[in-house]
Amino acid sequence: MMNHTISRATILLAFVLIALVAIGTACGPLRVGSNSPTATPPADIYAVVQLWSSISESTATPENNIIVEVWNSLSQDFVERDDLDVHTLSQAAMDAMLEYQEAAQGTPDPDLLAQVAIEAMLNALGDPYTSFLDPDEYELYAENSLGKFEGIGASVELIDSRLTITRPLPDTPAERAGIEPGDIVLEVDGVSTEGWSLIESVIKIRGAEGSTVRLLVQHLNAVEPIVIDIVRSVIQLESISWEMLPGNIAYVEISTFADNTDELMTVALREIVKQDPLGLILDVRNNLGGLLSTTVNITSQFLTDGLVLYSVDGKGNRVDYKVRPDGLAPDIPLVVLVNQFSASGSEVLSGALQDHERAVLIGTTTFGKGSVNLPRRLSNGSGLYFTIGRWYSPDGRLIEGDGLEPDIFVEAGGIGDEDAQLESALEYLEAQVAAISR
Repeated sequence: MMNHTISRATILLAFVLIALVAIGTACGPLRVGSNSPTATPPADIYAVVQLWSSISESTATPENNIIVEVWNSLSQDFVERDDLDVHTLSQAAMDAMLEYQEAAQGTPDPDLLAQVAIEAMLNALGDPYTSFLDPDEYELYAENSLGKFEGIGASVELIDSRLTITRPLPDTPAERAGIEPGDIVLEVDGVSTEGWSLIESVIKIRGAEGSTVRLLVQHLNAVEPIVIDIVRSVIQLESISWEMLPGNIAYVEISTFADNTDELMTVALREIVKQDPLGLILDVRNNLGGLLSTTVNITSQFLTDGLVLYSVDGKGNRVDYKVRPDGLAPDIPLVVLVNQFSASGSEVLSGALQDHERAVLIGTTTFGKGSVNLPRRLSNGSGLYFTIGRWYSPDGRLIEGDGLEPDIFVEAGGIGDEDAQLESALEYLEAQVAAISR
């Protein structure tokens, strides 16, 4: 049986791809400063730029340097901007560049050297959700928020440091080519995947519609790996799936909060309401988040008024996100399934429904990702993804760190076992229906 131990680092990395985007393109009301560089950075940052210029033999001025752009963003909008230690950050950047120079053959590429400096600065922050994205990674991030991408159509994770297919999406090139859950991808286009990061793996497997990628795949329990050629296509992310379960209970799974997930939920709820269900189960297990605007819209389908959440930024400014009117299912008995990989948008939805006493949470403690993150494009096409605030549930519970405790704690079964959490949800709703009918 495959070991499904997935590191927390892998989960944190996934937020860079499908993180809860709250500002600018997503919702707008949270105010952030300009990302334009200043001509006179602090002396410590200026020293970093001078060292970068000397090592890379570049004549670019601070006004046109992405190291300064990153510092400006952090000093203006980082959630703990008042506690920034510019000396510590700059020293980390300079140490990293000198180490990189020592290992380099010849004069380092200026962009790569700047990336080394920036990543060292961000590591010194100690914030797990603040990351540098190179141009390819930033493009991948932007693509993921659209709810579609070009590729083979399979979910992958790093499991025991091996690139593993967790699920081929239905009716996609991956499924049609014979890709199966548990497959280990050993090579991509003849290159070993050993040592690849999750983002690097995703970038190299994805590609333009109509192009072909060759994978060397080890099926579970197979003796020898096989080569599978897959023609890439446009993959539509099906973020909502639903069905009616026995007892006239509706079951809705939300896999991510993409830009069209709220529209899909509206369509699904209209069909569900027509069947006059006795209860509804929302499943956000393994849902790492998505767009805040989508999350607020979906949560509002089950509430009548009040707050969905509020945020507080590094300047102490509070922004309230109110329930939007005319929800389709404000009265249907409701259960939300959660687990340790229910994060970000999933926790916003779950926390709101729990605080309003609108739903019971069943499962295990959620992930605890309650930070407001902003993706900011830098002048060379790369990006800074950084924390600018914290989420709070309507009752003022800080989501970051501890996560949300379920009302009914139920461990998940093993692989292939009965879904104990779903069964508990069905039993709870059946008991509620029985109590109402007495």
